[in-house]
Amino acid sequence: MRELYFRRTARFDLLNGHIVVADPKQPRMVTLDPWLELVFQMADGEHTIDQMIVHLGKGYEGGSPAGLDQQVLDIVNHLVAEGFVELVANSTTLPFYLTEPVSKQDAAEAKAAMLRDGFIK
Repeated sequence: MRELYFRRTARFDLLNGHIVVADPKQPRMVTLDPWLELVFQMADGEHTIDQMIVHLGKGYEGGSPAGLDQQVLDIVNHLVAEGFVELVANSTTLPFYLTEPVSKQDAAEAKAAMLRDGFIK
């Protein structure tokens, strides 16, 4: 699993500086706790889970704390189960409607792109 790339599959916006995810399965907005928010932000489709773990580990003086790997894997699995992130074998570039907060997008342009890509019907 660590060699896989992870990418957002849900749109999001910012509320008071925090990520709020539009649930792709049902009409609701979901706030994320700080660790989920961090992993969701990093799910750009261009980095593997292992690369993310290494990057996060560099933020700790003295190296990664025990259990960081498993904690990150658990968070990724949770985000996958929610439908907010998917795992893919190859690096991909996310479309703008998954990289930018909804409030910063032109609604008509985003809708046209999502229809074209089959993201919505």
